[in-house]
Parts: sequence; structure tokens; C-alpha cells
Amino acid sequence: MLMQKTHYKESLVFFSCGTLIFYFFPNFFSLIEPDSLQYIYNNSNRKSLYPLFIDIFGFEQNENYFWVIFLQHFILNLSIVYLLSTFHNLNLCIFVKILFFIFVFLNIYYISFPATILTESLFFSLINFSTGLFIKIIYENNKNFITLGLLLGLILSIKSIGIILSISFVFFFIYLKKPNKNKFIFLIIGLLVFPTVEKFHHSKYSVGTKGDSVIYQSFLGKIFMISGHSNFDKSILIDNEKDLINNFSEKSSTVNKFLDGIRNPYLFFDLHADYEVIGQYQILEIDNKNRNEIKDLFIKISKEYPIQFLKLSLNHYFGLWLPGGKQIFLNDYISKNPHIDLPLKKELNYASGFTLNISKFLLILNLIFFNFLFIFFILVSINSLISFFKRKIDLIDALVIIIQIYLMVVSLTNISTPRYFMPIYPLTLLVVFTRIRKYFKILK
Repeated sequence: MLMQKTHYKESLVFFSCGTLIFYFFPNFFSLIEPDSLQYIYNNSNRKSLYPLFIDIFGFEQNENYFWVIFLQHFILNLSIVYLLSTFHNLNLCIFVKILFFIFVFLNIYYISFPATILTESLFFSLINFSTGLFIKIIYENNKNFITLGLLLGLILSIKSIGIILSISFVFFFIYLKKPNKNKFIFLIIGLLVFPTVEKFHHSKYSVGTKGDSVIYQSFLGKIFMISGHSNFDKSILIDNEKDLINNFSEKSSTVNKFLDGIRNPYLFFDLHADYEVIGQYQILEIDNKNRNEIKDLFIKISKEYPIQFLKLSLNHYFGLWLPGGKQIFLNDYISKNPHIDLPLKKELNYASGFTLNISKFLLILNLIFFNFLFIFFILVSINSLISFFKRKIDLIDALVIIIQIYLMVVSLTNISTPRYFMPIYPLTLLVVFTRIRKYFKILK
């Protein structure tokens, strides 16, 4: 009983501190980002649960979406505190809890997403809750299998990439827990609830052509980047494919020449991602007639230029870990190279969205932190991979593999941006702290 009271008091203190930080700290993003309108108007190429959330709490006459933003802050704060409440299962002391709290809440990217109309904040929260419950089920013999299923179902229903995390958690639930038939059935029942709701709501209320998907936009962005390289051979294309490439070949070539001249890797990774976003949305409009053409062309180019595609994906993988290069280095780069014109400047500004002017010093500190986080996590990942092949993994090894699978899939199918790294940021911190405790015998 005394232990429960202690945990309750700790949680209340953490939640109160989180509320104050959310209230007083500036937001890095604006309320309405480039993708926000697709959720507000329930466009068919997006999952429809978040538009339903907006419909329930947004109140169309209130353009500042007060209750949506309030609930996003409240739910994310609660999810972080819930995850912190599981640290005793991992033998992590109060000092580690405080460090975890500081690193999460002082991350300007992470705590800014609840203040914008995007799925990210709820997505973060669901991952935190799922991880926390996953830990409790493994260590406390917790029997909330259907609740875990519901959370994982929400994860895959709110964002397309969520299916990777949900499947990964289910796999390691089976691997580590070895559940009997009844436990597995409860998990699957919970897992199917919200995808069913989402499918119904999407088919009935979504606006736009049925079957639209952002994956075609992703294909187009990668075609844009690969086809702009000097060694790209148009002779492999048939006439209609050449016509499609010709729509943006000049712009793509200009972008690639500009990027080839950048030696600063942080600036390169950031700009590389933004220019691919331009290729996704601002160069060519996708309709029902050219979707299959774009898909077929992407498959053909990937087969003909696998090295370029892997380089593209590797750039995004590094870019996910190393955010802020453009905000820190772009202006200096332009001032030192006045003879260089920034390609597609107008489109680049739109692709980036609006961000507040955060101190360059803080951005540099953030980048340095992520460099160390990346290096340590790679070392941890190698060890976890070895343990997996030896079939001697623990829960933390499972989290490491889940994180890496998620990041690799994002790198292969989309672009690098803090928006796509932040969902697994708290999990990454959790892994780092537990492994520091194990390897260096500190943080006890």
C-alpha cells in the first residue's frame, strides 16, 4: 500500500510538471501544418479516426480547435506518466525517471506536436500506453490482453505506418509471453475493434476518391529524386513513362546538382528530405489515371537503380536520427555561397511548414544529443540482434528491434523528418537508460 501511494504521488508530480511545461514552453510548429487540412476535411487518402476525433471535439465554429489541442496535451502527458510508472519493473530508480522526464519534455520537437492538428500526438500517446502495458504484461503477469489489443488496434488505425509497430508488438508478445490460446484470442479481438470502426467510418464519411493512398505520393517523391541523377538513363522507359519524367526532370536535375555540392551531412539530410516532399506533392498531381503508372515506374526504377534507392533510404535513416540541420546551417551555407541559387525556394518553404524561431544554440545542443543517442543506440542494436539470433532476447532487446524495424520501414517508404522519429523517441530513451544501467552498472 505504501509503495502504491509513493507511485501515485510521483505520477501526480510528473503530470503536474508536464502540464506546466506544455503551458509555458513555445511550440515549434504552427496549429495548421501542410497535412492538417487533409485530416480536417477527412480526405480519403488519410486514415479516418483522427478526423472523427476532430469532428467530436473540434467544433467547426471554433477555428482554434481548443478542445482538440487540450486533449492532445492531456493524453500525451498522461501516457508519458503511465510509461514512467512501469520503470520499477525494469529496476530503474527515481533518478532515471527524472532524467527520462527531462529528456522527453525538453525535446522541442516532441512536446510541440500536441499543439498542431496532426495525428502525431495521439500516435505518440498510444505507443507510450502500449509500451507501458506491454511491460506490465511481461513483468507483472498483467492480464489486460484485450486492452493491449485495443491500443495496438488504435495504433494501426490512426496511421498507416502503425501496422508495423502493431505487428511487431504482437510478434514479441507471442515470443516473450508464449500465451495460451485464450490470451491470444483476447488480444486479437481487441486488435480488430478499431480497424473495423475506422474502415466503416472511412468508407462512409471520407471525402475524395475511394482507395486513394499516400503511398503513391511516396513513390512519386522517390521517382523525382532518383530520376534527377546525372547517370539516370531515360532509354529504359517507354513513351508514357518518359512523358511523366519529363514533367519534372529539369527541376529534379537542378535539385540533385545542388544537393551534390553540400558537404555538411546534417544540412544534406534535412534538405534531401524536404526536396523529396516537394517531389511528392508539388510537382505533379496524382489522379486515378496515373496512379498505376507511377507505381509501375517506381518499381522499374527501383529495380534498375537499386543502389540509388538504397542510398536514398540510408539518407533518410540517418536524417531521422539527426534533425535540425536546415534550421541550423542553411542560412550560413547560403551566405558563404552567394553564387548558388536555392532551387525551388518557394516550394521548399511550403514543404517545411511554419516553425518558430528557436535559439540556434538550443538546436545545436539538440543535434549533439541526438548524435550521441544515435551512436549508443547502434551499439545496443548490434548486441540485441546477436541476442535475437541466439534466441536469448529480453524485453529491452525486443524494443530495440521494434524501433529499428519501424525506422527502416519509414526510411524505405517515406522521408526523414522529426515527425516520423518522435513516435519512438521515449522508447529509445528507455532502451538507452536500461542498457547504461546494465553495461556500466550505474543509474541504480
